[in-house]
Amino acid sequence: MLQTNRYRNKRILADYMYIQSQDGGESSWGYTYDTRIVSLHNFVIKDDDSVILSIPKLCIGKRSDRWGSWTAWDYQRVFGFSGDFLFFIETHDSSMDPSDGVYKMKTISVLDWNSFQADVPLEAQLIVLQEYESTSDDNIKEFQEINLKNAVLSLNTEILYEYEYRQNTVEGREILPDFDSKTKQDEMQTIRFDINNFPTCGGATLVSYQDEFRWLIPHPNGVKAAVDRMQTSDSTNDWTTLQPHLAEASTVEQKRIWKHFMRFGTDDVKVEMETLFLQNQWEH
Repeated sequence: MLQTNRYRNKRILADYMYIQSQDGGESSWGYTYDTRIVSLHNFVIKDDDSVILSIPKLCIGKRSDRWGSWTAWDYQRVFGFSGDFLFFIETHDSSMDPSDGVYKMKTISVLDWNSFQADVPLEAQLIVLQEYESTSDDNIKEFQEINLKNAVLSLNTEILYEYEYRQNTVEGREILPDFDSKTKQDEMQTIRFDINNFPTCGGATLVSYQDEFRWLIPHPNGVKAAVDRMQTSDSTNDWTTLQPHLAEASTVEQKRIWKHFMRFGTDDVKVEMETLFLQNQWEH
């Protein structure tokens, strides 16, 4: 079994990674590459010990044998937490493994697990926050890249880089990455993250929305209400909504808020923030 470390009382788990091979060859429209579809089986998210989301088989990527190697990804899909929000991220194809955690972005969506329905297609339940379009130069498409390795708590961002280089894979083989023995607990592989690097302040998290950096902040009426607040307001409202939470924020989080609004805030917001930090003698 694979699991992440606990983050805001939540963990992501899966029984194993499963790889399904498909042979390429000639087709009516040309040559097709050999492919491998990578899935996590019995994918589960727990809040404490209660299951809040369960998917029997979650496809997290497909890679192709191009140029005699398996370095190319047709796409990848990342399910992960940041703050109190569960994100679903899809990437464009890549000719190389993103071993440094940098992905070519396609879409970033958020999912309200409280209303998740297992019998409804996942795509129909997602709230899309950002769709990334390509920029072309001399007919070469370029896509925005984002480092996800320390941005979301996810099984994907660690295990996808491990399996191909550890051993040859046959169809249906169960793969457990060979992590350092220090992470093994009761025959369970634990993937650990430095959550201090996450772009968060408590349950709020920094997201890309319409090419701006905005704060997605928990709302008493749920995830959709939190997204609606962000979509119908501006960065100044982000600051107003975050202010009550700063007293309970860690020093790292307070500094993160300071740096963000000193860069992106209006002059009025900067004055308010300087006054608040001075009154409370917070570091910045």
